[in-house]
Amino acid sequence: MGALRTTLSCAGAAVAVALTPVAGGTFAEEGDKAVAVAPTAPRPGDDVRVTVDGCDGRTGTAASDAFVAEARLTGTAADGRLSGETRVRSGARPGPYPVRVRCDGVPERRAAVTVAGARADAGSPPATPTAPVPAGGGGLARAEAEAEADAAAPGAAQTVTGLVLAGVAAAVVVLVPRTARRRRARQR
Repeated sequence: MGALRTTLSCAGAAVAVALTPVAGGTFAEEGDKAVAVAPTAPRPGDDVRVTVDGCDGRTGTAASDAFVAEARLTGTAADGRLSGETRVRSGARPGPYPVRVRCDGVPERRAAVTVAGARADAGSPPATPTAPVPAGGGGLARAEAEAEADAAAPGAAQTVTGLVLAGVAAAVVVLVPRTARRRRARQR
């Protein structure tokens, strides 16, 4: 049941991302190709979405000194639109930062993101990481994976069935050539 729940959650997230408008972003135009960073003026610790139009492949990256880690851009080659998310460093100072975008089939492109001032509660320590954090769900994901593995392991009935089928296969391997040799000997 955990795998079904995870699959439905991922499908719902993919639909939400696909239907999310990119309006309100900073654009850097190159002909009919564009790079958008949204929101327009994120604060330190805010998540940002980078969207690129006109790529030939399915993957790309967007990097900036303002970001905690480079955004991994994904999408479909059919529409040429790639997008991904990252977070603004909690220690980023206000001001513009260049964004370098790389994707298959086009030269490196540049955009900009302007980091706004810190929040009013800037006196408290930042609640966001200053370096990439390994993702994966921690112990809960591990426990669900182990439970699914246990559920997928063969029971006694499946083990007996497998052994019977293996015995039948072994008998066929031994008896069929012997029978064929006997037939050939009778035909001579």
